[in-house]
Amino acid sequence: MSNENCQFHQHGNFIHVLVKGRNVKEDDLDVQIQRRRLTVVIRGETMVEGLLHASVDVGNSRVKVHPDCVEIKLRKGVADEVWPELMLGVPDMMTSLQQAQAATRVSPEPSPSRPKPIADLHSSFNMSISNMFQNVA
Repeated sequence: MSNENCQFHQHGNFIHVLVKGRNVKEDDLDVQIQRRRLTVVIRGETMVEGLLHASVDVGNSRVKVHPDCVEIKLRKGVADEVWPELMLGVPDMMTSLQQAQAATRVSPEPSPSRPKPIADLHSSFNMSISNMFQNVA
């Protein structure tokens, strides 16, 4: 999956996905749209496959075949939600803005005012439970 073969843009309640192909016919195509997953196979070659950024309304999504591409119109599950990427965790399916942000992202330093990570909370919770039982005994 690369930007060379697949592009997407969004407008209002829809995500428009264009998957390039040559002399594409309906018989060459297998498109599966699920609530959180999209798979596009042309002549046995997987062109797009993965977990979508957010849910879609499958019943109101459409596929249209053109000789040089497949056009997929996904209706967003949440109206007017902005998707920063088509697929979760697939960098080449991100918008240019998302790619730029990911390239410059720096991990923040821990701060005393910042909430503890889940792992730390879990450890603290287990220790608190142990102390409660020791105090009861």
